[in-house]
Amino acid sequence: MARWVLNSWLLLLLLVAASQQARLPPLEDMVQLETKGYQALSGLIETREDNNSEDNYRLPNNTVPVAYNVELWTQVHNGTRDFNGIVTIDLQVIETTNTITLHARQTENFTAIIQSKDSAESAPISLNVSYESTREFLTLKPVDSTISFAKDSNWTLSINYTGLLRNDMGGFYISSYTDDSNVVHYLATTQFESTNARHAFPCYDEPAKRANFTITIHHDPSHNAISNMPVNEAESSNGKTVFLTTPKMSTYLIAFIVSEFESTGGELNGLPQRVFSRKGKQDQQEWTLWSGLVVEASLEKYLGVPFALPKLDQAGIPDFSAGAMENWGLATYREQYMWWTKETSTINLKTSITNIIGHEYAHMWFGDLVSLKWWTYLWLKEGFATLFSYESNDIAFPEWNTYQIFHVSDYNSALINDASISTPMSHYVQTPNEISGRYGTISYAKPASVLYMFKNAFTDAVFRRGLNIYLTQNQYNSTDEWNLFASLQEAADELGHKLPAGVPDIFSSWSTQAGFPLLTVERNYEDGTFTIKQQRYLNDKDTANEATWHVPINCASASNPDYRNTTASHYLLKVKELTVSDVQISKDDWLILNKQSTGFYRILYDEENYRLISQGLLEQPYAFHTRNRAQLMHDAYRFVDTGRLSQATLFQLMAYLRNEDQYAPWSTANSIFTIYDTYLRGDANYEHFREFVIELVEDIFSKLGVNEIPGEHYLNNYLRVTLVSLACQVGSPKCYQLSHKKLQDSLYDGIPIEPTLKTQAYCAGLREAEHATFSSVVTNLLNSNDATDRSTYISALGCAQDADQLKRFVAYSIDDTNNLSYSERTSVLSAAYTRSEAGLTASLDFLEANWKAYGDLGTGNQKPLDSALRGIASSVVSESQKNRLNALVDTIRTNGAEYLADNTETDVEANIKTNFDWLDVHRDPVINWLVAYRTNGSSTLSASTFAILTMFVTLLLRAPLVHMYERKIVSAGATIWLKSGKLPSATQLLSSCRRTVDNMARVLVTILALLLVVATTAHAAVVRNFPPFEQLQQLENPNLRLAPRADNDTYRLPNNTEPVEYTVELHTNVHTGDTGFSGTVTISLKVLETSTVIVVHARQLENFTATIRKDGETTDTVLEITHDTDREFLKLSANDLTFEEGTSWLLTIKYEGNLRTDNGGFYLSTYTDDNGATKYLATTQFESTDARHAFPCYDEPAKRANFTITIHHDPSYNAISNMPVDDSKTSSGITAFKTSVSMPTYLVAFIVSEFVYSEGQLNGLPQRVFSRKGTEHEQEWALTTGMLVEKRLSGYFGVPFALPKLDQAAIPDFAAGAMENWGLATYREEYLLYNVENSTINTQTNIATVEAHEDTHMWFGDLVAIEWWSYLWLKEGFATLFENLATDLAYPEWDIFQTFHAGSYQSALIADANPNVRPMTNFVEKPSEISQLYDSIAYAKAGSVLDMWRHALTNTVFQQGLNNYLVTKAYSAANETDLFDAISLAARELNYEVPALVGDMLSNWTRQGGVPLITVERNYNDGSFTIKQEQYTNNKTFTSEKLWYVPVNYAVASNPDFRNTEATHYLLKVKETSVADAKLSSDDWLILNKQSTGYYRINYDERNWQLIIEGLANRSHKIHPRNRAQLISDAYRFATSNRLSHALLLQLLTYLPQENQYAPWSAANTAITLFNRYLSSDEAYEHFQFYVAALVSDQFDKFGVNDINGEQHLAKFTRNVVINVACLAGLQSCLDETNAKLQALVDQGTPIEPNLQTPVYCNGLKQAEDKTFNFVYDKLMNSNDQAERRLLISALGCSQNEDQLMKYVSSSIDQTNKLRTQERYTLLSPTYSRGEVGLLVCIDFLLEHWQEYGNLNAGFGGTNPLYADIESMAAYVVTESQKQKLQLLIDVVKGSEFVPDTLQASVDTTIAANMEWLSANREPIISWVTGFRNGSPAMTASVLALALCLLAAKLF
Repeated sequence: MARWVLNSWLLLLLLVAASQQARLPPLEDMVQLETKGYQALSGLIETREDNNSEDNYRLPNNTVPVAYNVELWTQVHNGTRDFNGIVTIDLQVIETTNTITLHARQTENFTAIIQSKDSAESAPISLNVSYESTREFLTLKPVDSTISFAKDSNWTLSINYTGLLRNDMGGFYISSYTDDSNVVHYLATTQFESTNARHAFPCYDEPAKRANFTITIHHDPSHNAISNMPVNEAESSNGKTVFLTTPKMSTYLIAFIVSEFESTGGELNGLPQRVFSRKGKQDQQEWTLWSGLVVEASLEKYLGVPFALPKLDQAGIPDFSAGAMENWGLATYREQYMWWTKETSTINLKTSITNIIGHEYAHMWFGDLVSLKWWTYLWLKEGFATLFSYESNDIAFPEWNTYQIFHVSDYNSALINDASISTPMSHYVQTPNEISGRYGTISYAKPASVLYMFKNAFTDAVFRRGLNIYLTQNQYNSTDEWNLFASLQEAADELGHKLPAGVPDIFSSWSTQAGFPLLTVERNYEDGTFTIKQQRYLNDKDTANEATWHVPINCASASNPDYRNTTASHYLLKVKELTVSDVQISKDDWLILNKQSTGFYRILYDEENYRLISQGLLEQPYAFHTRNRAQLMHDAYRFVDTGRLSQATLFQLMAYLRNEDQYAPWSTANSIFTIYDTYLRGDANYEHFREFVIELVEDIFSKLGVNEIPGEHYLNNYLRVTLVSLACQVGSPKCYQLSHKKLQDSLYDGIPIEPTLKTQAYCAGLREAEHATFSSVVTNLLNSNDATDRSTYISALGCAQDADQLKRFVAYSIDDTNNLSYSERTSVLSAAYTRSEAGLTASLDFLEANWKAYGDLGTGNQKPLDSALRGIASSVVSESQKNRLNALVDTIRTNGAEYLADNTETDVEANIKTNFDWLDVHRDPVINWLVAYRTNGSSTLSASTFAILTMFVTLLLRAPLVHMYERKIVSAGATIWLKSGKLPSATQLLSSCRRTVDNMARVLVTILALLLVVATTAHAAVVRNFPPFEQLQQLENPNLRLAPRADNDTYRLPNNTEPVEYTVELHTNVHTGDTGFSGTVTISLKVLETSTVIVVHARQLENFTATIRKDGETTDTVLEITHDTDREFLKLSANDLTFEEGTSWLLTIKYEGNLRTDNGGFYLSTYTDDNGATKYLATTQFESTDARHAFPCYDEPAKRANFTITIHHDPSYNAISNMPVDDSKTSSGITAFKTSVSMPTYLVAFIVSEFVYSEGQLNGLPQRVFSRKGTEHEQEWALTTGMLVEKRLSGYFGVPFALPKLDQAAIPDFAAGAMENWGLATYREEYLLYNVENSTINTQTNIATVEAHEDTHMWFGDLVAIEWWSYLWLKEGFATLFENLATDLAYPEWDIFQTFHAGSYQSALIADANPNVRPMTNFVEKPSEISQLYDSIAYAKAGSVLDMWRHALTNTVFQQGLNNYLVTKAYSAANETDLFDAISLAARELNYEVPALVGDMLSNWTRQGGVPLITVERNYNDGSFTIKQEQYTNNKTFTSEKLWYVPVNYAVASNPDFRNTEATHYLLKVKETSVADAKLSSDDWLILNKQSTGYYRINYDERNWQLIIEGLANRSHKIHPRNRAQLISDAYRFATSNRLSHALLLQLLTYLPQENQYAPWSAANTAITLFNRYLSSDEAYEHFQFYVAALVSDQFDKFGVNDINGEQHLAKFTRNVVINVACLAGLQSCLDETNAKLQALVDQGTPIEPNLQTPVYCNGLKQAEDKTFNFVYDKLMNSNDQAERRLLISALGCSQNEDQLMKYVSSSIDQTNKLRTQERYTLLSPTYSRGEVGLLVCIDFLLEHWQEYGNLNAGFGGTNPLYADIESMAAYVVTESQKQKLQLLIDVVKGSEFVPDTLQASVDTTIAANMEWLSANREPIISWVTGFRNGSPAMTASVLALALCLLAAKLF
């Protein structure tokens, strides 16, 4: 084998091996996952003629099947392999013949008859049967030789036969498994692809011979049977299962399973799905079921063609060599590809399951719905299946960024395999053996890559439409590639996409010839053009070839690094070269072809362009797409390995990796480094390679560590495994240390290792383990019964580096006293010698002494010693190793030749030679480069270092260099890249410094900030209690506690009666818009205390009549009615009628009412349909006291009863309610519902409408989403999320959902936002409807969290009600907590608790800072008082407090406590004590020790308002610290005696482990406590409240703050993101309340250039935005902008202004914050890029991504020309989308042009425009709140037009807009001139009818507060940021020392 061939395979194998725990091998590396052929792979096949010769394996085309009826008998339940069968085939004769030929395999005892279908009177004809085994032809001829079958005649053929279930996992075969009781169970199953259907029944076993199938299976009643179609219940009986008839399909897609399997089921959009596997595994099937539901929906949506069968099943088979099989309607899998649990399974298995499902489900369209004409076109189904295994996953789980996995697996494996002699994608085959030979990369990975290329090159729209045409036109038929090409051509023509050649010509150049192109790019740096040349890429570069392709091309450059549009901009049209002259590339720009690496080819650039690319990667790696970064390295390595490129170029490319944090590039780099490590590990200069790799990997390894991080990007799980493997492989001390600790924690402390990390953690942890640890792992190995674990232990033990440990380990291979199996024994040596030089040495030592014993392990043909020697030879890289191995082989040949093969020496020598050939070619260039890099530094590094040093000198001298571009923080120039041996000229140096100064202002801003501490002083601050900013944000809305009222004035119902059941009957004609309704309510009630009056609630109802009848009697008594409208009491009584205690009565009340129009009670809602017609509906919103408007009732939450509801409505409408429809009582225009469980009145709901719905079901619970017609396509996200969230909640609580169905409905007019009606939750449309194309990530997230909130109420509030509204928090707090926790359980990769922290948690802290804030439990009585409880205390604070105790007491105790609470209080009402008792019981049940009574601790938080301030004072001498508590308020001088039970935990710099959030210490309602056992190092930072789960603020002593600041600057990732956020939030609050110096806050923020998480940026944004509002008109404002720009510019460069597919969920939130902060800072690149994005919309119609519209419109308008402004203005006026109108109204106020803003605000009074009335007085607020320009424009406008503006409110009541806006504008007045100008306006309007007399006083108070804020805060802030910008003389020595340190670090 030639060297380059072996190295290709070596790279491929190492790609797989090095990343085996980070991902599965390429999905269908066919020997593993889909070996569907009959025999082993064969050689290349010559094209065969389709004739009737004996060499032709094709069936004759003289007959074709129409329908099969297959009947089988099996006794597999007892292990019997025999089966009997009868197949009846309806067939049609195509050509007159006297023979019928079918396929049969391994069946016998045939008898056959045939009967004409054309004549009812025909008699059966006996047939002779002959069989040809070679071609497996079953030939049937009439016994009467005179009979023939005429053309076009139709016949029914019947064949009886017998067979044996095979045991080789092919055809109809037997499988078995052993259950937990050690009982063997048997099953019969099938695997027919490609030619095995003929084993189960004689058939036309070719893919194009489609027919209908009816299957019947006779089996033991203990077993069940499943097949492609649902069971025909009418025909089936006990022991006989008959299936419905299939549509026309290929034989190889038939499947049936006879087993004891059990299933779990679900349904989405009308398609039921089930997952089957052996008993006891159903709990592990959920992920497979869920993936199947969403993947099928994704495929159906993408392809636009519905799934064709009535059901879709998946089954896990114990013995299944194929891996997975796409049987239509019944996909089968190896069972390990179906089982997944979070606790025991890896992330890569989770991905693999979904990927494989995507593959098999894609086949349901490609291969099943449309089949192949012949196996020649196998790629036509497998290529699509491989592509859509990723595409479907990308649609269903976009955060996974699954195309990175595609790139490093299938894409790269296709490039590697297709680089040698290969066959085309379309390649003729005949025999079963030849067909099997096609199941490889050439039919899977390569066509997937080619299809993906054209999906991008032709545009996704053309590709998608083309597939829709292909599938629609060819469904239930068979095709070849030309049908596909024609469909794509039709789509291109239809959509107007012009191609330079026809699709058949373009595509066939890839499908009908082998290989792929190498594109060579040569640039002309003078004229900006470049030339592209093509030839076939072959590993042997000297092989001549003339092949050319139609190659689609696109490009990106440094000046235009936009990778979004992957459409081909140019084509190489089967020509050798093309010069591109219409894309001008600057000579200083790098050029990259093949955006996103979507094209299937390699690209070789000229040397200069590689240099520019390397420079660009070093400076701004994120200017290159992730997959391009990966492919640059992959191509470069291949080019180096094949002699096309220098090692220096490759290593210069890879030098940027220190800034890389994505999986695909690191996976590629890891594969390359692993190869180099294998060859160089024995080299004397290996240390240079080792240090180089450690330098590259250290930063990202430190960030990711060895522990999984909840909520991190999905691919970080893969990346971490890659980094741990690489870092420890090259000997990183940090990797050794952390991995060893992780392993010891697991072995000795029982801390489980995450499944994904287990293999790597064991391997890495054992590399430098002491003997005890090594022995523990050996013990685990020998004691384990789990084959997977044993394999992990063996593999890991081979990683040891200690010679004694390795000697002991390899000896286990021949120790017959242990329990290792043969395969395990023979894997021991390879685990050692493949891992390291030490392992190789140990293996040689062992074999030299024990070769005979090792050889004796083998029996029969097994030669383990021979295999070991060959394997060792592949790892030999030194002369000493070579000599030892050769000597060993010679010894064995002489003394034990029987242990060796005949060619052992030859192969060993060849393997060694391959390695030495590699070293001969590559060793010196690699080592020379590394030595130069490590000892001297490259010229590039030297120049950069020189520039850095010069920059520092420039800063110190305060040269005008910085001031040359003060307002444009980011220089447009590129850093000078100096070629080897040249120092920069003065001009070059200044240019370089200009860029470097900018970079260093960002990169080193944290260091500079730390040095500024010396030069800055703290200033005292006096701060008012409530900054206007917070008032405007409406974050603080305290309600005072209300005293209980006297009984005689109570609004509570008397407790003398209680309801048992309601029957409610309503009549409405809402379809006409009529608001009138009538009703009858019958209440079955029980008397609790003897009384003469029954009291119920009623609101806005009239015309009452009431009767009552005692239970058991028949006479009704008419009741007198008194209506107390104040308390809304309906008092019912009758003369001489007493209601005795213990009696039951039936009360009937008839009444009338009107649908309300205020979104409360039973109300009217409207919407306009697509035709402009107004549609009406009636719906409900009863919480908290509005059920009484729909029907008289006991309207209190504890008064539970059953409800039976009937609604009369127009037949054109439908009605829904809490319960399912009772079909037996329902008729046209009358909808009756089943009786509900016992529930409160406020949870009753019904809707009468024309709504339409989507439906789904997961594990037996049907769910539906209702909304108005035309929005059906927007329901899916809410439906699937609702299904998943409900499953997570019921699983967490351990209590199933209580009702038989769960609906959700989107209401056009819905003030409440969302409502938890039991079984029918209602929402605003914006919280339920999600449009994939137009909705934002914010909408998607809101839908999930709001659904989770309402679904939580189904348990908290619905199943268990609250006793009274005083305990509102008892349901809303839980709903707030679980809106996040349930979402986190459903979508863990979102890291949703960051949004909880930035939202609910912060809003609670702010609200609770009011000294008079109410407690969580707060007595109320009146409806108006109840409504005041719906605030941040009941929601956000309660959720935060509950989350605190969830962590403090452990999630285990909390979870068990909630189960206790829900089980005990189900269908009743509870108070807070019930909850506390349930949690206390859980602690006792779990033996969890608590420091005080649970009730005391928790009630301490619920019964007093406020939040603690924890003050930490450290003793730096003894390492202890003291914690003190007091009530936190905005006013520092406020004092309070309140104390709390405060749970505490902490992390320190030397142990920055934030994972365990259990409380370790408590403040037990005392003012202070000391933590003496901490023993903290004086240099360690200390942070209390891990993950910021505790609900309190924390202030530290100044020294600890400084340590924290240093820690953030050095390793911010060591501190949890939510702690980083809270440090910022607390410091900001403390600085503005005179508890902390502004200098400390501003220093703290200087770590932000390295911050990429949402919660910290959200906290920083709050502080920066507030400061900006006060300082934006300051004369020194530019200094503040400079400071903010320095904080944000690095992250702005990284995030950019474009959405990135596959990025972590919160990255899209963070990007918007970063953009807004960057543009606020005046960062020119931000203003330019947002403006350019907006301009592209204006000029080219390029849409702005929905997620970016808000920041882009606003910031893009800040420097927009009139054309752009007018475009947005006109867009507002013409839009019919309310969400878009709100966005544009806000954005237009961002303009900073006075004329534009005057036009905008003036439109508010222009009655001729298209503004809606309610919009007119919303234009000024976004204008004056955006800065001084807008504020002054608004004042000028109102000075001229105040009367017109005031009249906007005429006739509408409420606050006049003139008054409201003037009062609000005062909050933005921060200068004397602004104050004077506003006063002019006030003087004009004072005394008018539009403003109250209090206007002047209100404005004066607000402005005075602003001035007070400025007086306290302006000077310290401005002083600090000015010093930050200009430097300080006190800093000179420190900065110079820092510069010298940096220089020394670079040089040495």
